[in-house]
Amino acid sequence: MCTFMALETIEYYKSNNSNVHVLLLDASKAFDRVNYIELFNKLLDRGMCPLTVRLLLNMYTKEKLQVKWNNNISHKFNVINGVYQEDVLSPLLFSVYIEELLEKLKRNGIGCFLGHHYVGALGYADDIMLLCSSVSGLKKMIKISEEYAEEHCILFNGKKSKYLVFGNYKYNPTLKVNNEVVPRSEIAPHLGHMLHTDSTTDELTEHAVRVFNKSYYGFISKFDSCNTTAENKLFHQYCCYMYGSQLWNMTFLKVRVLYTQWRKAHRQVLSVPYMTL
Repeated sequence: MCTFMALETIEYYKSNNSNVHVLLLDASKAFDRVNYIELFNKLLDRGMCPLTVRLLLNMYTKEKLQVKWNNNISHKFNVINGVYQEDVLSPLLFSVYIEELLEKLKRNGIGCFLGHHYVGALGYADDIMLLCSSVSGLKKMIKISEEYAEEHCILFNGKKSKYLVFGNYKYNPTLKVNNEVVPRSEIAPHLGHMLHTDSTTDELTEHAVRVFNKSYYGFISKFDSCNTTAENKLFHQYCCYMYGSQLWNMTFLKVRVLYTQWRKAHRQVLSVPYMTL
């Protein structure tokens, strides 16, 4: 939904001959920096059942960790901050933790609008996107974000953040996040979708093919020893290249290119000739 809103905003401003300056903020080790007290207070403020909050609190504060290094194991120690990596709940918890920043940007009224709807700050978990029609406005949004990050133990990394310009803006302004210059890019990933300043279906198709080939060869290296039935089922689960394709505005010919690549790999999994129907 975030990417869809961003693309709709960009197309709307471009159709009105206006530029859109986009900044993708990179939060360094974002999940590890979550403050438990602030997080659980935010959950209570949102009306979450206190028993559920207590369950989460116990789950995070009662656990103990050990570190293994060169066959040496440390003493057990308590965890004092951070949410689990690659956990189903973690993106939702971090979204709650960062939501106040998005609301603060909205209250300031800086950034892009679609009609009366504010779309200048979009985010899910640690993927935060700032959109503004001017460089000066974007710099103000960055300052607000930096102040919030400092108050909530979040660190934005300027070198890993991405700055893109959609439109006919020819200048190359200097943008800084935490005193680090953010390089201007022509392409950047956002929630699994590639944003191109000169987006075409050819580029999206080529990217989809690369993603599929990477997942396919990874799949072969892991599951090649499985029987054909299991391998076929795993192939359909593992080798996915159409994520976000609803946003690609694909033509029939481009879909056919992707399907041909998928069919070729599928035949190899089934060990049947390439020309098999």
